Amino acid sequence: AVLTAAPFAPAQEAAPKAPVAKANVSDFTDADKSEASVEKGYAALARSRKAYRDASALTESIRIELTSPMGKDSFALSSAYDKNGFMISMKDQMDITSVGRELQLTIPASTDKYMSMTVAADQSMESALGQMTGGGGIPDPAVAFRLAGKEEMDPKEIPTLLSMGAVMNPSLIGFRTSDAGEQVLLASSDGQGTS
Repeated sequence: AVLTAAPFAPAQEAAPKAPVAKANVSDFTDADKSEASVEKGYAALARSRKAYRDASALTESIRIELTSPMGKDSFALSSAYDKNGFMISMKDQMDITSVGRELQLTIPASTDKYMSMTVAADQSMESALGQMTGGGGIPDPAVAFRLAGKEEMDPKEIPTLLSMGAVMNPSLIGFRTSDAGEQVLLASSDGQGTS
């Protein structure tokens, strides 16, 4: 899989729906994997993270399709963020709501049960979401970009935020611009996994 960042626009600007981005690792050329392209990729990730953090409000709709030895799978996620909270809905799996430092998670199939917690002042909301989801986290770039605790971070730390554990110790090894937006290629430190 390849991460694609479509042109970002805050929710209040009602940006047109981004095109579905389909890409393959094989789409990346040697030039896309050059040192200069990798540096452009880190700069693009830093710009994206800043745009997510600076927006007063934003909404996202994400559909992830996976192919594995077990077959094809997909899931949909929608989210909305403002300065005081957020809502994340993973279709047919879970709904998470935050107001201030309060989190609540519900499962659509078990509407009579829920989990809630107050997030400590010294804990990032991203960390609390990981705790609430049993370490699984949420595959939404806004969680990593907007809710991670550090205000500033080295762009080389950003791939770890985006890999969701799919790639161990990831680093950015490629960057390209396509009609769908900017795309980054991540690989594990041992070269065995790409995303």
